[in-house]
Amino acid sequence: MKYEDSVAYAQYAINEWVRVFPRSFVLGPRQQQTVRFQVRPQPQAANGVYWTRVKILANPQVADIDIAAEEGITTRITFRFEQVIAAFYRKGNATTGLNITNVEVRHENGRMVLLPNLQRTGNAPFIGTMTAKVYDGRGQLVKERQITTTAYFEEVRRLEIDTADLQAGNYRVDLIFETRRGDMSPTDLVQAPTITETIQVTLP
Repeated sequence: MKYEDSVAYAQYAINEWVRVFPRSFVLGPRQQQTVRFQVRPQPQAANGVYWTRVKILANPQVADIDIAAEEGITTRITFRFEQVIAAFYRKGNATTGLNITNVEVRHENGRMVLLPNLQRTGNAPFIGTMTAKVYDGRGQLVKERQITTTAYFEEVRRLEIDTADLQAGNYRVDLIFETRRGDMSPTDLVQAPTITETIQVTLP
């Protein structure tokens, strides 16, 4: 998401399409509140996925907490909670995928840092996981690390692997990108074929 890109905002943002009911309410202990989001379809919009971020603010309904201090000085604490979640709207046929144009490799304090340059394809963001599998010269899997990842436009992502216990030498790294996540249902994700990029690295 590029917050200062007015062109991308005009093309993809659904801020002006969304209405929320209710916009504010008081939630007591052990209470629940259903909040409905209504998206007004835009007939002129092309097929694809559009999005925004929803910020949820929780303001205290009780007095501030005063903590007395010496010499007549008082510290006042106010708790304010903010949560930001992504909201997506899909219209018509949506596709996604990745082109991996380059993978930069760095070695920092016993860690291998992988920096893949990703170019999103299709008309929807790529939302899924990135897995790195490290194999030694005999083809044995010696390290594996997985993180969630996204690519809305052209992105550089970062994945670190602890290699302090590995011997110096040559290794193969498979970078695997899949449109699946533990915190989202597969039906909510625009699916793409699994993408694997293999690189050769040398540990110092």
